[in-house]
Amino acid sequence: MAAFNYDDFGESPDGGTLVAALNWAGAFLSVVLIAGLATWGWKLWVRDVSGVPVVRALEGPMRVTPAEPGGLASEYQGLSVNRIAEERIENDMADRVVLAPQPSVLNEDEDLAMADLPAVVEPELQP
Repeated sequence: MAAFNYDDFGESPDGGTLVAALNWAGAFLSVVLIAGLATWGWKLWVRDVSGVPVVRALEGPMRVTPAEPGGLASEYQGLSVNRIAEERIENDMADRVVLAPQPSVLNEDEDLAMADLPAVVEPELQP
């Protein structure tokens, strides 16, 4: 076995008063921090929550339907098809019959698949 000799290293040098003062200051701050946390925790534990202000809700509904809703009336409002969808089927016959309008024509270049779009030529940049 190897024999270890620790006497060759000698004693550690004394840090002086500055090192001792810093050690004591760190210990004091640690104790103050622990005491502060303990005090704060105790105050949270025993506090009275009856003094917390509570905001009461206003009386009445939160949203009110306007008497005049406004907006634009659609030309298709009030048709019997709408009453069927609303499950308000009445037995009275309509006094006039209105046919649905022809479908609108879309621009053929407007809604193309990406593969069908015409190629875009980018201009070359001159140095």
